[in-house]
Amino acid sequence: MKIVFDESKRRMALAKHGYDFADFDRCFDRETALVLPTRPSRTGRARYLLIGRWNGEIVVLAVVSPLGSEALSLVSLRRADKQEREAYDRHAAP
Repeated sequence: MKIVFDESKRRMALAKHGYDFADFDRCFDRETALVLPTRPSRTGRARYLLIGRWNGEIVVLAVVSPLGSEALSLVSLRRADKQEREAYDRHAAP
């Protein structure tokens, strides 16, 4: 699935949180991610939280919006907070 993003948001997330949208496909483990619906965009488009591992060690939270069945629009990328990490741990537990 193709990942698309706004370049200015990419630069902002990289400067503020240290995560680069351009690395998402390579670094984020979507296979084991916890996917939760969140509030829709201002235009009413569905959005989801993806809580998962970045390079196998850091749990991060991404907000994505599906673009049909072929692409995801990456809206934000940051370290998950304690509650989000705990939810992921429950999800990932055997």
